[in-house]
Amino acid sequence: MSSSFSLHPTSSSSSSSSHPATCPCKFLSLNLSIFTSSSLGAPAPPSRPVKLRPISSPSGSSYTALPTDDYGYSPLHYAAQNNHVPLVSHFLSLLSAANPSPASLSLALSHSAPPLPPGCSPLHRACFSGAVPSLLLLLPHLELQALLLADASTGGPPMTPLQKCVVAGRAGSAYVLLCRAASLPAPALLSVLNPSSVPASSLASYWRSFSSSHGDVDPASRWDSVAGSPGSLPPTLAAILSFLPHLEPGSSPPPLPLDAAAPVLLPAPAADPAAVWSSQFRLACPPAPAPALQPAPEPDPPPPAPGGAECDGCGRPAVAFRRQGERLLCLPCSRKPERKADAS
Repeated sequence: MSSSFSLHPTSSSSSSSSHPATCPCKFLSLNLSIFTSSSLGAPAPPSRPVKLRPISSPSGSSYTALPTDDYGYSPLHYAAQNNHVPLVSHFLSLLSAANPSPASLSLALSHSAPPLPPGCSPLHRACFSGAVPSLLLLLPHLELQALLLADASTGGPPMTPLQKCVVAGRAGSAYVLLCRAASLPAPALLSVLNPSSVPASSLASYWRSFSSSHGDVDPASRWDSVAGSPGSLPPTLAAILSFLPHLEPGSSPPPLPLDAAAPVLLPAPAADPAAVWSSQFRLACPPAPAPALQPAPEPDPPPPAPGGAECDGCGRPAVAFRRQGERLLCLPCSRKPERKADAS
């Protein structure tokens, strides 16, 4: 598969080959697809760039998009949903270079493919999981059409990105999404706030009713670590209602409600795919155990100090002795009988 790559760029180095056979890194696939790697936060190696593909939409628009997997998702879907900001920035830079016009870039950033129904974009996934830093990267490049796409991939009624924010209780996602809508020409904010075309005077009642009938934050709890806080409906509804008085053209967006999940406006770190690649999957390997402390060897006993022992023959202190019977003789005294024997 053209979008797969080797998991271990340093698998032949001593740092990885020295891992024991039971290390978890030994059980990871060595041909991980770009879709799985994007979900885990590891980019493709610089030597194997992502292959973009030209797309012609039924409406006649053409753009260049990322590849999609068998389920219709692109790597950007997985990176945005899991809030892997360096990867989102990397994919954004690739698509920006391949789509010079704002309209084509907005389409490329919203691209999905069958069997997904139309409308399931990376924006929907990031709004649902509360990936605000990734949203801050994507939203400035998305036009109104992308903010109004209705996602029907879950089998229920199609939902816009703002409705996804309510379902998951993501106040930060709702706020930055509406800030983007407020920055677009009127009536963009009204269009985003009114997905069901109800009278403008009934918008507050509509969102209260929608949150009570569709808001179910329990299934979204597994994304709480991405959002940085648990999903909650009251601050999400408060964030939406705070924009209703600002539907007039030229009005500035209201400040973030104090009871909303904070902090949400986080600075996005600069993308450095090569650095992320070089350190990928280090967490898969447990830290090497510290070497066991070996007891210090016992020092050799010091030699007897001069004068510490006396010869039983001459009575002088000595260091080395020979035993003869029950007597300890210094070396000169121990040789005296041998000399006498030689003389005879």
